[in-house]
Amino acid sequence: MMSAFEFSKYAIEECSGCDLIREIEILLLDEPVVKIKAIIQEDIFLMTS
Repeated sequence: MMSAFEFSKYAIEECSGCDLIREIEILLLDEPVVKIKAIIQEDIFLMTS
């Protein structure tokens, strides 16, 4: 099982390869909790069903 630190490192690596994501912020990293915010490009619209 991944630690919160390992997961945040993985998330940053994955998001850095995505053109839709402009910025990623780690808001909280306190084992076992991590809170990450990924900011997408301004001209992108996401819709879920």
